[in-house]
Amino acid sequence: MNTEEKEVLETHDIFWQGLANRDLDKRFSVCSDDITFFGTGQHEHAVGKEQYRMMNEIGLLQYPNPFEINIDWIKVRVIRHVACVECDTTWIKTMNGKPVKDFLRLSTILKKVDDNWEVIHVHGSEPDY
Repeated sequence: MNTEEKEVLETHDIFWQGLANRDLDKRFSVCSDDITFFGTGQHEHAVGKEQYRMMNEIGLLQYPNPFEINIDWIKVRVIRHVACVECDTTWIKTMNGKPVKDFLRLSTILKKVDDNWEVIHVHGSEPDY
């Protein structure tokens, strides 16, 4: 793995572990102002950092506890100043004292701005077989 790929994965980790640790300031510190998002559900989409953060804040109210995000498979590609990280993950939350596992497929697009990588687009979904 080259230096750029490592930098991309460090930013990716800050972004996703910020969510798992329920630290939205950390999570959004690596986001572009014009980030976009869409998920599985009909109303799971956001345009811009403000709208996406508001969506995350609602999620934090619904589930305030930290949880685990384990990466089952990951691939990173860097083409000039744009990177794509695709991964399959298992999210482990505690519900009524018991661990609950959810399988999520994530795609994260990043762009290099100056010397930093910024998250510019996110897609997360639960595959339905």
